[in-house]
Amino acid sequence: AFGLSVDDESEVLVNADVIDYAVGGNLTTVVGKIVSEDTEAVHVRRKTIIYPVKRVTIRRRTSREVPVLDIYTKDQFYNEKLTELSPGENADKHILVADLMMRVRQYGRAAEHLKKAKSFGGGSQPNVLEAKLLRVRLFSEAAKERELLDEIGVARARRNFSQGIELIERYEQEYASGKLKSEFEQEKSRFAKARERYLVSRVAEVWYRTIWTLANRKATEGGIAFNQAREYAEAQMGKDIRERVTKVLQTDADETEEMWPKRLAFRGVARSERYSYGIGSWTLGEDAIKKGSKQGAEEEKETVQKTSEQKNIERMARRIREAVERSRRASSQQRGQEKVFTEDDWWADAKADARALWVRAYYAEFGGDLELVNAYVIDCVTCAGRGDLATIGQTGGKERKVKCPTCQGTRHKRVIRAR
Repeated sequence: AFGLSVDDESEVLVNADVIDYAVGGNLTTVVGKIVSEDTEAVHVRRKTIIYPVKRVTIRRRTSREVPVLDIYTKDQFYNEKLTELSPGENADKHILVADLMMRVRQYGRAAEHLKKAKSFGGGSQPNVLEAKLLRVRLFSEAAKERELLDEIGVARARRNFSQGIELIERYEQEYASGKLKSEFEQEKSRFAKARERYLVSRVAEVWYRTIWTLANRKATEGGIAFNQAREYAEAQMGKDIRERVTKVLQTDADETEEMWPKRLAFRGVARSERYSYGIGSWTLGEDAIKKGSKQGAEEEKETVQKTSEQKNIERMARRIREAVERSRRASSQQRGQEKVFTEDDWWADAKADARALWVRAYYAEFGGDLELVNAYVIDCVTCAGRGDLATIGQTGGKERKVKCPTCQGTRHKRVIRAR
């Protein structure tokens, strides 16, 4: 409405030198323009300060594009472009200088060069020139409003989102009917998207890390049985992760809950990680070990997403099957048969890292928070996937088969990838 849209006045980027160097054992980075080098040091200028970086401390030299005002003052940038373009009496070059000055908010200099372009005949775009002069005048009148929008953009670029929220609230209070309202809405939208992506990324980062932390804690906790560890991984671990993520990031619980599923929508945020049940795979049972793998491909794949009620029914069914199996083992022992190795026996004997692997994998597959990518099995290293071992009997020296003590006859270890 006011002719102040600045879609064509996007931020000016310049190529900057980036030097990583070591100071007291810590890696430090300086970004600027290399102005000179000698046998002792490389001299990097950032605005009005020159940093001498000793050659012996330099670990890497690269370059990247950065906002022009990160390494130049406005006057430095103007003087450099003036020398580079040398507009003289060329109206088109004066218009080019003016456009660059508009993009770094140097409205006075932009007006000066547009007037020179007009005095030299307007160049190849005389009709556009008057519109540009009007835009410069309007932007000058809205300079304070423009500066506040720039501050919001800087807060977004620096990921200082708390400050950015305060600046947005300030703009809405001071410029409810501002001339740059349309651009403000665009910047507000960019800010919200940047904040969301950052938060989603941070939530995912802390979440994945916390899976390890809590699994290790449960694995070293004394006095708990296998069933308690399993119940924790399936029902409570996700709640504890949410609480920890919320505390670390100082978000509220609802926002943490909202951000976590969005990891799948942002490229590079959701990590497909490997989760292995290790030598504790046998506790799942042979069918569950193979589920979703090549070896279990003949089993029908479920394609419809399970409802919460279906998940509860499946969980109860699994509990019933496990209870029946435990009862069968107990009956075998009562009849004087060979002692059956139970899940509690394995949990008590297993090392902490093996228990932690199992808790982590069980949470990944049954906790309801991660998306299963694929599953595969690895042959048991003890029996090479046979499920039993050959041994010599105590009487008669005859060979007989005994159940593999590692996989308990299930033959494989289960590994999944989830994100």
